[in-house]
Amino acid sequence: MQFIYILFSEYLNWPKTRIHLEPDFLIPAEKVLFFNVALQELINKKPIQYIIGKSWFNGREHIVNPAVLIPRPETEELCNLIDLDNCQDRYREFAVLDIGTGTGCIAIDLKLKFPNVSVVAVDNSLKALATAKQNAKLNSTEITFIDLDILDSEMWKQVSKFDIIVANPPYILESEKGEMATKVTHYEPSSALFVPDADPLKFCRAIGSFASNHLNRSGKLYLEINERFGIETATLIKNFGFEEVKIVKDFFGKERFVKAKVGRLQSQF
Repeated sequence: MQFIYILFSEYLNWPKTRIHLEPDFLIPAEKVLFFNVALQELINKKPIQYIIGKSWFNGREHIVNPAVLIPRPETEELCNLIDLDNCQDRYREFAVLDIGTGTGCIAIDLKLKFPNVSVVAVDNSLKALATAKQNAKLNSTEITFIDLDILDSEMWKQVSKFDIIVANPPYILESEKGEMATKVTHYEPSSALFVPDADPLKFCRAIGSFASNHLNRSGKLYLEINERFGIETATLIKNFGFEEVKIVKDFFGKERFVKAKVGRLQSQF
């Protein structure tokens, strides 16, 4: 029924209450094709967000397409964690980097929460960056977008230092594909989802190394992670010299985030 509410809202601008109040209403002929196409795509397991071309993140509309992941509630929790940790700095000027921005939802959310910060968002997909730029404009935010592959250390020189670095990198094991829904594996970009079983922390390792050299004194790192590798990820980040490394559970009690602060030795450089 939820899909019906979404389609009626999108194609007819109807609130859900009107659907129940006018059960005998005939959909106009010029709109029938839209509904038929959408219903067929739903049968084929295409995500409703891709069908209507939009999703919502912390209550704000974002454009989505197969070049970007559909924003998840866990990532909303990540942004809310950063907000909670740094609420005393809400109107201070500082710099934030969002690695692997996708739709731009993290960068946009943080820019709206902290209006005086400068936000840089990077991704190695030009199509994703184009979508993120559209979303920044849609949500009236000024963000700097850069084409950068975090796995390529030669590209790190394109950016300077930051006070907060946040990332929701690929972290699902290739072997976990079989456990996942068709609407994810057939439609969402695999490069933004999966890591090889032989090296599940490849992105966290690169991000940890990058962040250890690109955070200012007292800077903070935030990662969304695979709940299977909470301890391993935290240990990895500690080995880069970070302090106060903590694993944070999500709403479902899964070890979903790792956060850390620049260590005293790091801050000397």
